[in-house]
Amino acid sequence: MVKLTYQEVLDREPDPTGERFYLARAREGWTFEQIKNHMRQSDEYRSKRK
Repeated sequence: MVKLTYQEVLDREPDPTGERFYLARAREGWTFEQIKNHMRQSDEYRSKRK
Protein backbone atom coordinates (compact mmCIF):
# COMPACT_ATOMS: atom_id res chain seq x y z
CA MET A 1 0.00 0.00 0.00
CA VAL A 2 2.74 2.49 0.92
CA LYS A 3 4.83 1.87 -2.20
CA LEU A 4 1.77 2.21 -4.42
CA THR A 5 0.82 5.47 -2.70
CA TYR A 6 4.32 6.91 -3.18
CA GLN A 7 4.14 6.05 -6.88
CA GLU A 8 0.67 7.51 -7.25
CA VAL A 9 1.20 10.72 -5.27
CA LEU A 10 4.92 11.50 -5.48
CA ASP A 11 5.82 9.54 -8.63
CA ARG A 12 8.76 7.76 -7.00
CA GLU A 13 9.78 4.87 -4.81
CA PRO A 14 9.59 5.51 -1.06
CA ASP A 15 12.73 6.39 0.82
CA PRO A 16 13.39 4.12 3.84
CA THR A 17 12.44 6.76 6.42
CA GLY A 18 9.21 7.71 4.69
CA GLU A 19 8.27 4.09 4.13
CA ARG A 20 8.77 3.28 7.82
CA PHE A 21 6.73 6.36 8.80
CA TYR A 22 3.75 5.45 6.63
CA LEU A 23 3.89 1.76 7.46
CA ALA A 24 3.68 2.73 11.13
CA ARG A 25 0.68 4.98 10.39
CA ALA A 26 -1.01 2.13 8.51
CA ARG A 27 -0.48 -0.14 11.54
CA GLU A 28 -2.10 2.56 13.66
CA GLY A 29 -5.17 2.38 11.45
CA TRP A 30 -4.65 5.16 8.90
CA THR A 31 -6.55 4.45 5.71
CA PHE A 32 -5.09 4.53 2.21
CA GLU A 33 -6.88 7.84 1.67
CA GLN A 34 -5.45 9.38 4.87
CA ILE A 35 -1.93 8.44 3.83
CA LYS A 36 -2.47 9.94 0.35
CA ASN A 37 -3.87 13.14 1.85
CA HIS A 38 -0.90 13.42 4.22
CA MET A 39 1.54 13.03 1.33
CA ARG A 40 -0.34 15.69 -0.62
CA GLN A 41 0.36 18.14 2.19
CA SER A 42 4.13 17.63 1.86
CA ASP A 43 6.51 20.24 0.49
CA GLU A 44 7.68 17.70 -2.08
CA TYR A 45 4.18 17.22 -3.48
CA ARG A 46 3.46 20.94 -3.53
CA SER A 47 6.75 21.73 -5.29
CA LYS A 48 5.96 19.16 -8.01
CA ARG A 49 2.58 20.77 -8.67
CA LYS A 50 3.91 24.29 -9.37
